[in-house]
Amino acid sequence: IEADPELFIADETRQPIDDEHAGDFLVPIFRPLPGWTDKDGVYHEYNWKEERFPCFPTSVEFLPSQAVCFDKNWQKAVDSGKAKGYFGHFGRKLIMKDGKYKVMKVGEKVYVGQDFLYVGLFNRGDERTIYNVIYRDGKGPVSYAKRFALTSITRDKDYDITQGTPGSLIQWLTVNPNGEAETVKIYLKAKPKLKKLIDEYDFSQLDIKGRGSRGNVVAKKNAVQKIALKSKGASTIGGKDIWFDADIQKLNDEERGEYLGQFNTGDHILAVFKDGTYYTTGFDLSSRYQGELLLIEKYEVGKTFTALYYDKAAKSFYVKRFSFDVSDNTPVPFIADSKGSYLVALSKDRHPQFEIVFGGKHAHREPEKVDAEEFIAKKGLTAKGKKVSAMDVKKVRFVEPLVKPEDEAVETDGSEGVESVAETAEVPAATQAKDEVKSEATVVQVSPDEPLDLNLDDEPTLF
Repeated sequence: IEADPELFIADETRQPIDDEHAGDFLVPIFRPLPGWTDKDGVYHEYNWKEERFPCFPTSVEFLPSQAVCFDKNWQKAVDSGKAKGYFGHFGRKLIMKDGKYKVMKVGEKVYVGQDFLYVGLFNRGDERTIYNVIYRDGKGPVSYAKRFALTSITRDKDYDITQGTPGSLIQWLTVNPNGEAETVKIYLKAKPKLKKLIDEYDFSQLDIKGRGSRGNVVAKKNAVQKIALKSKGASTIGGKDIWFDADIQKLNDEERGEYLGQFNTGDHILAVFKDGTYYTTGFDLSSRYQGELLLIEKYEVGKTFTALYYDKAAKSFYVKRFSFDVSDNTPVPFIADSKGSYLVALSKDRHPQFEIVFGGKHAHREPEKVDAEEFIAKKGLTAKGKKVSAMDVKKVRFVEPLVKPEDEAVETDGSEGVESVAETAEVPAATQAKDEVKSEATVVQVSPDEPLDLNLDDEPTLF
């Protein structure tokens, strides 16, 4: 994204844009935010049409209704999902089939020509977005492969990915926001005595160089007929460090807030909410997290969580052990969905332990501590779990986790020790450095303190 400060600059932070200047701004893509269910079971839909979005770099606000509509080519690119970026002043980045490219100032109607391969948003200084290209040099059979980044460019000036030889043609192009490197199949044109018509090329074996570099030869004597993707690859420039700013509930790469970790292609972020729902997202900086956030962290496949919750329909407290699944921005409940049910606590300790405080006719009993691992086996996400007790229960809570003999063996090998329990349901503090990432269980306290009217005829059941 290339910001143009000459268009409009706000006099004060978060000053709304008036209609006179609305034409200077563009909202290229709206990512629908998921709704959420409150503790009473009422579903709330996110009303994005009334939401004001931050606009960079002026920190002003604008409404979606003030977005500018562009010509059909630009709109087609937006609809296809190829044009992505932040909100604000935008420069339109075009790459043509003949290898020419340039950055243009966004206008309401701008003619950009025909036969362009890519349209996107230019971000000055972006060293992570890598362009993987195979191009034919002139009209001959020689083809080259190159990888490069576009970090600085003059607006409205024509540049060339190729060497500028007349008749040059882009044969393969991918734009990789995290430096991914794919493997492609190269199909050669058939000719007499040519036995091998298909070859493979792995972009991860190619160094990232300047945009003006010629590249490496991939076909010399035999012309390329077509190129197809064989397999997607991982990043070759390492993962991207991501932070979460709890004040605005957004991700960033500017070291603001809690450090979530280093993310690579295919990684996800887990967001758990106090109403007993969760969803996963990618690590796109445009992601937002609506609702009362309980826990946010890098998603780990198979990681075990332990939840304590109250099932209103059964009038009982339950415990369950499970792993979260990837949900792709879709809220998924992990506790009972009956009205009045609520999440008590969530722990990610290795050996969690919870305490039962009895009430009613069993109030005379001493509180009982239970090893969650021994009490219930790990089940699927949709499993109901097991009642914590057949007696009257006033409340349950997580206490200090257990330390078992196998932990000492693991710690001797240099791994991390037992995770600790946080006693409040707060989002982790937004001051954590990269080398101080903690794995703490997050706990929501039981809201009712008085004994509940429980049905004691039910026996503990393993679901």
